[in-house]
Amino acid sequence: MAYSTAEPTHRINVPAARMQLAGDEEGAFDHWYRHQPAFAVDVQALRPDGSVYPQRGQFGRYVAQRFADAAASSGGRLRHLRDRALAFHQGTVTTDGGLQFKADLLVLAISHPPPSLPPQAEAWRHHPALIANPWQPGALDAIAPHARVAVMGTGLTMADTVATLDRLGHRGSIVAFSRHGLLSRGNLSGAGTTWPGDYQQGSLRQRLRQIRLDVAYAAQQGLSWQVVLDAVRQQGQRIWQALSVADRQRFLRHLRHYWDVHRYRVAPQVAEVLEARQRTGSLQVQAARLLSISGEGETLRLTLARRRRADAERRSPDPDHRTCTPRPDRQPAIFTGPRPPRPDSRRCPRHGPGGGQPFPGSG
Repeated sequence: MAYSTAEPTHRINVPAARMQLAGDEEGAFDHWYRHQPAFAVDVQALRPDGSVYPQRGQFGRYVAQRFADAAASSGGRLRHLRDRALAFHQGTVTTDGGLQFKADLLVLAISHPPPSLPPQAEAWRHHPALIANPWQPGALDAIAPHARVAVMGTGLTMADTVATLDRLGHRGSIVAFSRHGLLSRGNLSGAGTTWPGDYQQGSLRQRLRQIRLDVAYAAQQGLSWQVVLDAVRQQGQRIWQALSVADRQRFLRHLRHYWDVHRYRVAPQVAEVLEARQRTGSLQVQAARLLSISGEGETLRLTLARRRRADAERRSPDPDHRTCTPRPDRQPAIFTGPRPPRPDSRRCPRHGPGGGQPFPGSG
């Protein structure tokens, strides 16, 4: 789904040279893209250090071309069905359309489910001011230039949403909120820079202290924190496997949200849009949770409880900051997805420092 987008502001969040389909083809996508007409017309793709951050749809085109080439040269027969698999029993796949076919090998390549609404918003699913899935083509096109927008979630989908609205000429206020109010950080290319740090020894606290020291030391050498965090990411699986169960639980409870926004970064072009909107005050990011939604004609009113030092503390919402009151011009509230269930520490390597996918709406 991510690479099928045609939205020009949706970009891959690592340099093209690091995008590959197999371990032995480093730089293949970068080489392919630089020889495409799309590279010549995309003036924002090339960064000052010479790296490129293409539109995400370009990687989708690259994969489709590689797939077509492989299918054409294969001796096998390809059949593409647009259907939903319901069951797999004794080697037989049953689909929603009533088809059944045998499979000696079943590969699950099911991607992520579409965003779902939080309970408070379910009653307003069909309200004209609510956009449940901002990834739908044209979902944001009808938003008026000066409409006030509320976005639930401050992660990567929120960043895509703000960048798209900015391209469409939206200049109204945007309030993005999540429980922790953390924004994904911008990526830097690194231009091949590697960091020699080793973080595979010690307790979680000791490793965190060493990472912080290395970030400060890297800054003294004119290097960004990204090169240090990239070294942590490369060692992530080994780090996670070596941690005690107690340290894994501490990481999930106290550090995971901070790790996510540093690990799952936004492309520099998108980061520039977010920073510009924050400087002008047209993008506000709040640590808050949704209490309720009420309707006022074609608009929605969101009541938020801001996060305080004590999570249990509740305050009456301040209309200027905690209540997003849409304008009468069908101002939408955009939901990027509710917080998923808390993962079990016994099966969390994909959520720990080694990576995995970001949680939708996390932050």
